[in-house]
Amino acid sequence: LAAEEQAAMPLEQVREFKVIAKCFVSCLRHQAKALGDEIGDGHIELLFLMLSIFSHHTLVAYDFLKLFYLEEVATGYSVAQRVACLRYFLRFFQSSRTAREDRVQALQLIALPMLCASF
Repeated sequence: LAAEEQAAMPLEQVREFKVIAKCFVSCLRHQAKALGDEIGDGHIELLFLMLSIFSHHTLVAYDFLKLFYLEEVATGYSVAQRVACLRYFLRFFQSSRTAREDRVQALQLIALPMLCASF
């Protein structure tokens, strides 16, 4: 939601977005450890769906999510997990349904950090 829309909401409701994002991150952490190299498209798709949070101005700080992408996903995922993410990124980036802002976020927070961590 845009910052203007969030300003009209009760503060508790605005905080719920952050709590939901933290729950998703917790699930992704658990899945990455439990499934190992066999993470599925659902796991990777959630990584990419959450990128849209950064495409809108918001009253909530999502620094924890940015750190999750840059530290845990880019450097903590196994080589096989990173390969799966990068393959998904290529399909995501080429899709005409993907918003330009989401492509930029995917490049900045997933693809480039993974490539830098790998070389």
